[in-house]
Amino acid sequence: MDTSLYNLTSNGTNCTDPCTDVREEEISEFLNWIQSDIIPVIHAFLLFFGVVGNLLFIIVVLSDKHRNTTHVFIVGLATSDLVYLITSVPFMILQKMSLFGGTWCSILYYVMMLTCYVSIYLLVLMSIDRYFAFVHAIKARRFRSKKYAYTCVLTTWIIMLLVNIPVFFVVKLYTGESHNQTYTYCAVQQKAIRGLTTTFFVFGYAVPLCFIVTLNSLTLRRLHTSVHDENQTAKIRIQRTKNISKLIFTVVVSFILCWLPFHIMIIAIGYNLNLGLGLSILNIMADSFIFLNCFINPIIYVFLSDNFRKGLKRIFCQDRSMGKKTGTERRAEVGTLRTSC
Repeated sequence: MDTSLYNLTSNGTNCTDPCTDVREEEISEFLNWIQSDIIPVIHAFLLFFGVVGNLLFIIVVLSDKHRNTTHVFIVGLATSDLVYLITSVPFMILQKMSLFGGTWCSILYYVMMLTCYVSIYLLVLMSIDRYFAFVHAIKARRFRSKKYAYTCVLTTWIIMLLVNIPVFFVVKLYTGESHNQTYTYCAVQQKAIRGLTTTFFVFGYAVPLCFIVTLNSLTLRRLHTSVHDENQTAKIRIQRTKNISKLIFTVVVSFILCWLPFHIMIIAIGYNLNLGLGLSILNIMADSFIFLNCFINPIIYVFLSDNFRKGLKRIFCQDRSMGKKTGTERRAEVGTLRTSC
């Protein structure tokens, strides 16, 4: 998102000190240099490894017949990250080239808001799933299944695809001028910006996070009271819940921190808060941190998901083993690769 429509160099005072003006202009030029020369390189790095990481995770999970409901929800989350990564950069390029008018502007905003909504509500569903799986385990058996998880993921995508359609009608392509150079940028129409930013912050960030924190707090509370259970089966279930809760917690914290600059920025724009050069800094951070969130999630899965690590070993070990075995040996060993690797 480009915030050039707003006065980013105003500091809210009537200071006429020429030294201050020069200093602000130098800082502004430095920020422009970072945004034009440094940020694209960072984005390219995060884009490449983010796409590879999320795609690899999806392949690993879908190839595992023993995947559970949590894996299904995380696949939906990885798909959301993948959609944002593979669509955002081409649309940004088309926007900069002013091709197809404001169509690509609307698509870019639509995809960004769509993937944010899908990601946060899949995290809500994951938290609900873990809550019922541990706190109401007996009742949960009646509906917790992979089919149930796939239905929830698909329903979330469909609802969010429909809910975000109004974005197409409030985003336009504008033309501006700076230092005798003309540029184009996407922006929400002034009449709709406050309503859109408020709705996005409340229902795409604040409210879902309240549900996530509450549900995970209740799960951890129950987990704490059950930690002294002597039953071996219960101990295994508790440890599994701890591991999954740690994974969900880390993904949620990553989402909160990486999307926070963007939400601060849109609230500042929507309510005309005078942040001076801070708005330029937020503008630089916002897109980069969203890319970072998409990039970092697969890394979290590697470090905190035993099943994902085993899946990677299974795939690579299988690839190396298949070329050295006869047909009969391959069929016989496929079933043992999970443990042998």
